[in-house]
Amino acid sequence: MKINVIILFYVFWIFVPTQAQSSDSQQSKVVDCSHATISRPKIGNSFQGLIINEDYAFTVKIPGGYTGWDGVDQNAPFHGFTIFLDQKMDACINFEIHIQVDEAEAPKPPRSAKLLRLGESQAWQSISKDQVGKITMVNIRTSFSFKQAKQIDNGEVILVTPISHLSETKHIYDDFVRSLIFRTK
Repeated sequence: MKINVIILFYVFWIFVPTQAQSSDSQQSKVVDCSHATISRPKIGNSFQGLIINEDYAFTVKIPGGYTGWDGVDQNAPFHGFTIFLDQKMDACINFEIHIQVDEAEAPKPPRSAKLLRLGESQAWQSISKDQVGKITMVNIRTSFSFKQAKQIDNGEVILVTPISHLSETKHIYDDFVRSLIFRTK
């Protein structure tokens, strides 16, 4: 009986996440496109070319030949979109933005993150890789926080791609992130 309790405790301790996990482990869950977004091509509002958003004070350019889809009704407030990079929807760029409601929502950069500037916004980028089903997936996450006069906007741009497509998709993602500029009004 004592051995069973010790083994059960050991298994529980190894496999159950704790509150003391670092921000690296909490932000590094690797996803595929079907888990990164509910958006699908041709559903909701479409976005192409240069996007100018006055509410969140940013501009971003969707690369030529691609369309962003938000998957919501045309009257719904803007919270981002997803760009699918292939017909099978294995690779995508998910852009998400929202107003910070309380301090607990403030994003925390992983220790391994690279610091970036997106215009007047602070940002950081991290890369994670793991098996999702039978495919090795890579997620590159660029998280940002932008303080305006009356609100703080937080969000993330995630490249979701099979490792086999990384060389093709990373340059599209990098161009998109470089074009994302936040400016105060």
